Amino acid sequence: MTDCLSSNNCILLNEELNESLVFYHITMRQRWDKMAAKKNKNGQRTINYINYLKNKRHAKLFLIVISFIMF
Repeated sequence: MTDCLSSNNCILLNEELNESLVFYHITMRQRWDKMAAKKNKNGQRTINYINYLKNKRHAKLFLIVISFIMF
């Protein structure tokens, strides 16, 4: 593990992981935006909007934790 920083393979692996995490975050964000955009008959936001805010916070925490683990 100590030699990981000097090896090119490890750096490439970190870059690939970061790209996949960003892609995952973007796709989930689009899905949550779509969910949050739904409104009920009265024109109010549904319960999905509350879940959207929770999931958004969880995604940020997830990305921060993974970033710390990788670096």
